[in-house]
Amino acid sequence: MDKGLLTRRLIAYLIATLVAFSLASILHTQFVLHGLVQVGTDIPIGVRLKTTLDDWVGMLPSYCSLIALAFAIAFPVTAGVRHWWPVPPAIAYAIAGFAAFMALLASLQPILDITLIAGSRGTAGFIAQCSAGALGGISYVLLNPKLQKTK
Repeated sequence: MDKGLLTRRLIAYLIATLVAFSLASILHTQFVLHGLVQVGTDIPIGVRLKTTLDDWVGMLPSYCSLIALAFAIAFPVTAGVRHWWPVPPAIAYAIAGFAAFMALLASLQPILDITLIAGSRGTAGFIAQCSAGALGGISYVLLNPKLQKTK
């Protein structure tokens, strides 16, 4: 494989991971804060913004690393599957990202006996987290011009 292509794909993978993590982190924080609002807590916008940033920084080493691992498995598997499954790359990698998050979130609960990402405890939060993975997959395709040219 061309060294330049490999470098571009690695950069795309890292950016896609960061996109998915950032969206997942923001969604996590907002779902948790929404739960507090539901029980009567007043949360000013400044507190929301600070909490969102604090959570992003705090979750970066752990959650972002887990997402990177999940994508490191899902994206090559998707590349292999696409050889016999003719689907547009944006759809294939969106499904891969969504499935990677599903597997990640589902595997953390039995291993740690806790829902590590509190914002994913309910159905809406779980789907929102997995959707962040789908957007990460789409980001990967958008950052890979060669993938965009394949069917």
